[in-house]
Amino acid sequence: METLLFDEPLVIDEGALEQRANEEILIDERIRLLAQENRLGLCRGATKRELFDRRTKAILDLPFRAIAHAHPECRFHWVRLTIDFSSTTDAIVRDLSPREVLGSEPVKITTKHTSGLSFEVEQVKLSPQLNFEKSMEYQIYFPEITSSGAGFSSVQWNFQALGDKELHVDRELRILISFPASVKKLEANFSLRSRISVKGWAGLIPMIGRKRTLVESFEHID
Repeated sequence: METLLFDEPLVIDEGALEQRANEEILIDERIRLLAQENRLGLCRGATKRELFDRRTKAILDLPFRAIAHAHPECRFHWVRLTIDFSSTTDAIVRDLSPREVLGSEPVKITTKHTSGLSFEVEQVKLSPQLNFEKSMEYQIYFPEITSSGAGFSSVQWNFQALGDKELHVDRELRILISFPASVKKLEANFSLRSRISVKGWAGLIPMIGRKRTLVESFEHID
């Protein structure tokens, strides 16, 4: 069962609007409404918690599903997702998946966690002969993806459109994070940024959404 973490209305990032010839950029109401009709969302899947280091620390396998769906008159050029766990003392991201997907060919990624402080990841480029009916156990990734954050308290994923192709994101993401076993609530700050273009308006519009929320509660665990 998925838990909705982020599905807030996007707003135009006024501070990030590009300046042309040192003049303020004016966006009419129609363009603003169209820009705000684009959707960015994030769900959390079922988590798995284990103890290590003489049961003083916990490791959590944290799956997410990120979506970016453009209005028919708009187009995403890139989307950046940032998840910051620094409000939880000594929270450290041990691993994340996918790390990187480059090029125009679709990629099969299988991510598993059996034990330890890292994922087991298999990444294979797909052939045109792939039978997609037999590919339900893994995720298929098309846009370019880059990430960072292992060893730190926050992670970032960038989703980049390829050339003139549409960018539509509906992807599974995984984080392996450790923290003291005594922690009862894991919270995070979520930030979703994007740049979109709107038909009939020259230039790119920066959009942003932010939210701080509870990711997982361990109150029921002794």
